[in-house]
Amino acid sequence: MALRGYTRLSRILSELATPRGVARSIVFVIGYILSPASWWNDAFVNIPLAYLIAWLASRLFPSVGFPWLFGGAYLATNILGMIMMHFSVKPPSKKTLAIDMVVSAAYTLAVIALSSLILG
Repeated sequence: MALRGYTRLSRILSELATPRGVARSIVFVIGYILSPASWWNDAFVNIPLAYLIAWLASRLFPSVGFPWLFGGAYLATNILGMIMMHFSVKPPSKKTLAIDMVVSAAYTLAVIALSSLILG
């Protein structure tokens, strides 16, 4: 029984040692950093990235309010992170993509609601 677990682990590690495995690992790590799965990513990655994207987008679309652009960019970074994590493991199905989008949207709405409660 233990030998079977060892051979499976050995196979997984040998797959990760290939260039494709390294690329998939890098995509997973970047996705994890962008996703809501990491609790610290907002302060250091997603909020600054969303601010930059919203600032650039506000130059292209001045009629759209900055808070809307910021919220959309923040949501997009969370969704992109979840999708990158799934693509690095296996191509996600439509159902998995839909679940990722709903989870990311709910997380984003919760962060916005808590922020508005705290900041007034």
